[in-house]
Amino acid sequence: MKINTGSLLTVLPYIGLSLALILSTWAFLRSEQYRRDTDAILSQTYEIQWRATQVRERLLRVNGYIRLASEAGKLEPDISRQIALVSVNIEQLLALSYVDRFLPQKDIKLLENVRQVIEKNITPIIVSRTNYQAALDYMTRLEQDMFEVSSATVNHSATLQETAQIDIAASRNWFIFAIALGLLATFYLVIHQRYAFVSRRDQRM
Repeated sequence: MKINTGSLLTVLPYIGLSLALILSTWAFLRSEQYRRDTDAILSQTYEIQWRATQVRERLLRVNGYIRLASEAGKLEPDISRQIALVSVNIEQLLALSYVDRFLPQKDIKLLENVRQVIEKNITPIIVSRTNYQAALDYMTRLEQDMFEVSSATVNHSATLQETAQIDIAASRNWFIFAIALGLLATFYLVIHQRYAFVSRRDQRM
């Protein structure tokens, strides 16, 4: 089967333009998807970090109230509200559908343990208003646990964001390649049409 080189060269630029259009459209859509994914990661990271920060701040206040009570013998009434807020924020944090994307099971168990210790160990001490030193020992461990959880959240979210940025860069490279291919096909088409016009003109002369 004989291939018509002239016909192939005529069709080739149109194939290149079509391919460039398909590639650029695909790259643009993928880039937009990765951008939306990155925005979602940032939003989810902020929510988790904010909740974890709330827990840490409430724990610090509870710790301060207990320490003050152990030294002065007077317990601040606000401590009950702060303890409740610790449990509420942990509950809401664990209820997030994407929490397992940012926190490993070890840290999720740490959060559950913080809530259990608050409810089963700290609260009875507060109610009885005795043995504040034991409560302070619990609080020290809980604050360390929350520090580990916060650090894990930051590290994992940074990894997810870096991955998303790499994907965006890859899509951008494909988009640039598609544009270059389209320009090349366009220039070739212009040159080909020009020479075809000159050839037809010469044949008529």
